[in-house]
Amino acid sequence: MGPRRPRTAAGRRLLDDLDEALNDSAKESKKLLEWSEIEIKTLDMLGQTVDRAEDLRRVFDAERKGEGRPAMLVKISAEIRSLDRQISTFMAEIQVDSGPKVSSRHLKAATARWDPARRAGEY
Repeated sequence: MGPRRPRTAAGRRLLDDLDEALNDSAKESKKLLEWSEIEIKTLDMLGQTVDRAEDLRRVFDAERKGEGRPAMLVKISAEIRSLDRQISTFMAEIQVDSGPKVSSRHLKAATARWDPARRAGEY
């Protein structure tokens, strides 16, 4: 069972994009990739957090068009920033590929270290 569907279009779009990225990665690696139970829970929390952030953005816009109380706008803005940080944290926990990426710097270092030995037949 996958994560619950978010209420907002932004939440649904984000989870759809992540599902698509996972499917693309599976095709590229020719492996069956699916969300782990922990990732499903994380996706669920991610969707709920995006929904809350969208709700607060609507409240912020309504307050700005209405009374425009500075103290209220600051409080809502701070909560939106907090939710955005939480969304970033959840996104960092989700892996849509088959393994860790190797940086070009590390690849160059490994190649420099092992290619001369390989050519010389040392291993």
